[in-house]
Amino acid sequence: MKLKDVFRAYNSLPVRDRSALLFGASLRRRHRVYGWHIDPAVSDPARAVTYIGSAAGMTPAAMHSDGFSFGSWENAFFMPRPCMLRYDGTVAYYLDPDDYSKKADGSASDIADPSFPANAMMEWPLIWYKFEAGEREGEGYFFCSDSRVDESYHCWCNYDARDNIIPHFYTSIYSQNVIDGRLRSLSGRTTNSENGGSNMSGQSEAAAAMANNTTDTVEWYTDVWADRCLINALLILMGRSTDLQGVFGYGLVSGDVAASEAYVTGSLDRGGLFAGSTDVMTQAVKVFGMENWWGHKWHRVAGMQGTPGVYPYKLTWGTADGSTWVGYQEPLSNGYAPVRTPDGQPAARPTGTGYISKCLFGAHGFVPITLVGSPDTAYRAECYTAEDNAYCLVVGGDSNSGTRAGLTFAVNNSFVSAYKHIATGLSCKPLS
Repeated sequence: MKLKDVFRAYNSLPVRDRSALLFGASLRRRHRVYGWHIDPAVSDPARAVTYIGSAAGMTPAAMHSDGFSFGSWENAFFMPRPCMLRYDGTVAYYLDPDDYSKKADGSASDIADPSFPANAMMEWPLIWYKFEAGEREGEGYFFCSDSRVDESYHCWCNYDARDNIIPHFYTSIYSQNVIDGRLRSLSGRTTNSENGGSNMSGQSEAAAAMANNTTDTVEWYTDVWADRCLINALLILMGRSTDLQGVFGYGLVSGDVAASEAYVTGSLDRGGLFAGSTDVMTQAVKVFGMENWWGHKWHRVAGMQGTPGVYPYKLTWGTADGSTWVGYQEPLSNGYAPVRTPDGQPAARPTGTGYISKCLFGAHGFVPITLVGSPDTAYRAECYTAEDNAYCLVVGGDSNSGTRAGLTFAVNNSFVSAYKHIATGLSCKPLS
């Protein structure tokens, strides 16, 4: 049998059977492939998610009243490390993961010093992953590995601006602040609009993020969709649930703008990599070492948008992802690709507001397509969309979101909008 015939036979199999073959092959090659499957027919957020591959039989993580339990995931290959990252994209030093006021060697850190030329960031390893749609609408799969299993796996988060694969990518630990025109990630900073913690247009946020760059080639930018989507998938993996608030903590989702404007970064510096509360809605959440991954303020994210009827997306700064435009070119989405259904048609973007009941999985990651859920079922998060062109906000809402946070997704604000409940974060893809 010719190789092309082998691939044709493989692609004719149902996704579940293809996955089984892949996992069998990956185990023979000693790949570690962790995965999950989401069943759209199951409304319970925990029961809807099934572990597959190397994740089968593992114990999920969970936040308890007496602290966080990693389950089987404490030493997972994808766990990031906290560090101070210089403007040139090199690590100044690593932080004590249980106390950011200290370096890894126990000496005092510069986590709250705005004169130190570095930002507090999480260092992520090389992660190969893919999302696949199932046979039923809303059915989806996610797989990740520390090595490339086959050509369907990609490492979109680990590309620099020159389309080279890099060993690490970085996401900010703290909520946005602007100091001397530069967007920073530092402890001890009040996140009010006077400190540049919000109330900036998308253009101003991007300019402040890029002010960290030391050359004309972009390494620093705002939050990006590829990072956001992968990290959310890893949270679903660790918690074996689409209800991220129920597993990791509600977050600061009460008190409205006054609460988010009064928040001081670093409240969870001694909380470990995961901290939060599943009892109250006034405490910030910390996942993978990052404060306020949801709640507090909406984060603008580059690389995913909503134009009438479709979702245009872009996964890398360069064109390694198949796009035709260098840079994110917000908000025009020039060179972006539309999110597509399994049969290759542009996916229809829902309009209006509702609880997410089904998502579409694929090369783009996963996005909402059906909004007939409820506060207690499916993704337990809302989607907000509009008829006209809009920019994507993805961070589980703000300090007025209550139980609608976690995977909340919105494309109902323009890139030029500036509000006190909208901010962003930093990302860095150091040049290889």
